[in-house]
Amino acid sequence: QRSNIATSKSGDKIVYTNGNNRRLTYNRANGTVNYKSYVGSDEHRSTDQLYSYFYNRLVKTGVQLNNVRFDGTGAHQRRFTYRTFVDGFPVFNDDDYGSIALEAKNGTERCQMSRYSLQVPLPLNRRQVKLPSSGEVINMLNASPHFKEFRGLRVGYLWKTSGDNKVVKLTPTYFVKYHGNWVNYEEFVK
Repeated sequence: QRSNIATSKSGDKIVYTNGNNRRLTYNRANGTVNYKSYVGSDEHRSTDQLYSYFYNRLVKTGVQLNNVRFDGTGAHQRRFTYRTFVDGFPVFNDDDYGSIALEAKNGTERCQMSRYSLQVPLPLNRRQVKLPSSGEVINMLNASPHFKEFRGLRVGYLWKTSGDNKVVKLTPTYFVKYHGNWVNYEEFVK
């Protein structure tokens, strides 16, 4: 709906706000969008109701959902994450490219997403990548002082971009759930 929208800039961030307590922050440096809407009352939707509610909100964003799948909940099942998958494996990036997080908590709805998405895959003339076994990875991680803080291990693709962010290289690797984020296991075995 049309309303008075105020715009402000701070470095690489552009912030749009209106009188209805809505705020959209666009970060030009990494292409991320954070939307926050203060609805004023905490609607007490059950987790089951949130699945359909968030899915409908996701559809309204206009994001191509061909390769996007539900990837989990957080924040006491009030935050849902959807992620890009390739060949059945999730894609991770330090800037959260390929993921969409929706949250409804304490009278506020939030959406975090990137304007970047995977498009047409190009074949690479590379040999196959062989990953270590999960047992070997767990043994390597066991030597980390953070081992007791790990909450999961999964195989996925690491999204790396070229300087212009137009060419994406997907590298298979293991990811460890650390403080609520999926982190490349190699960060802990250096």
